Amino acid sequence: MIKCVIFDLGDTLISTSKGLKKTLREYPEIKELKKAGYSVTRREYDLAFARMNKQLERIKDRKKHSEYLPAYLIIKNLGIKPSWDLAKKLAKKFFQTQKKHTKLEPYAKETLDYLKKQGIVIGLISNAGTAKAKKWLKIFKLKKYFTIILISEDTGFDKSQITPFRIFLRKLNKNRKQKIGPEECLMVGNDVKEDASAKKTGMKTGLYLPNKTQGKCAFKPDYIIKNLRMVKQVIVKISKNQGKVIKERGEMEIREFKKKDAVQASEMIIASIKTLKSQSVKEIKALCSNNVPERVIAKSRKMKLFVAVKNKAIVGIVGIQKNQIKKFFVSPKQQRKGIGTKLIARAEKILKKRGYKKSVVYASLDSEKFYQKMGYVSKKKVIKNLRGIGIRHVLMKKELG
Repeated sequence: MIKCVIFDLGDTLISTSKGLKKTLREYPEIKELKKAGYSVTRREYDLAFARMNKQLERIKDRKKHSEYLPAYLIIKNLGIKPSWDLAKKLAKKFFQTQKKHTKLEPYAKETLDYLKKQGIVIGLISNAGTAKAKKWLKIFKLKKYFTIILISEDTGFDKSQITPFRIFLRKLNKNRKQKIGPEECLMVGNDVKEDASAKKTGMKTGLYLPNKTQGKCAFKPDYIIKNLRMVKQVIVKISKNQGKVIKERGEMEIREFKKKDAVQASEMIIASIKTLKSQSVKEIKALCSNNVPERVIAKSRKMKLFVAVKNKAIVGIVGIQKNQIKKFFVSPKQQRKGIGTKLIARAEKILKKRGYKKSVVYASLDSEKFYQKMGYVSKKKVIKNLRGIGIRHVLMKKELG
């Protein structure tokens, strides 16, 4: 089962390459140089830029150098007297333009929110420069998602090496009682050469290829991820392969009523009854007294009860007795979220299996419209006696196709 997902930053969570290409086409640094009194052609700039990239490749420890070094080298390569003040202006102008063109990858936040909700540890390993990575994390408000962030400039090791992944695993398991093994980690990135190192540690790998297919390469990722929504599918698939069921936090399940549910179910039912607007005070009091925990347990012996559970809390209940749907309530805080519809649909499905052609319900005055939306037809208003108190209902029926 996957307990940790590690992402690359550039071109995995953020579309940095697309933003960079659009920025380069605008030549923002040429415009800034013109303001400073220097006339530079696009060809001259392109040559200076290409030379700068080669110079940066030869620098082993980039961390010791200023974040404005690339702009400083471009100025120098153009034959202009180098100036850190001018380099700073160029770098800021370039980043402002790049920021305008750079977007989050589709479904990035949706996926991160899902992982966080599931309690899965989220990590980041990136070859981006430290200053640039921090800026992107701040701009897109991503830092809050990550438990561990490793940047190559900080560690001194490139992602194409196995060391950053080993460092990550050590940090991940520091002071952790239940250790997370590499086989329980999924690395999601867009670079075959870089992310191959993750597989060497025993991690699962997902190659992010949104708009292309994988070329010929000795490294074969465990999964091809066409869009970030597929990360969830991969996690579920791995869990199923290991014979485990992954249940989403916040996802509702409907199961049979258990005796231990009585207190919680009673509290939910009574809270729901107290919101009824069309019943009298006497009716509400009688209904509440008829749904204390011991009465709910007694009813469960006479009918089949089902509860809707969300985040370990009972949010709905429905009962079946012969061809009748009974004891239907949804927590006031959880109404209008589809829970009632799912409970009734489950009850009707069971009635069909039992061979019934019609479903019958004695609806409260408040719930009549809800049942009508579910296909029920109002037949007549009736008064049912509950310990000497007349409770008004609407007799409703539905043909089960």
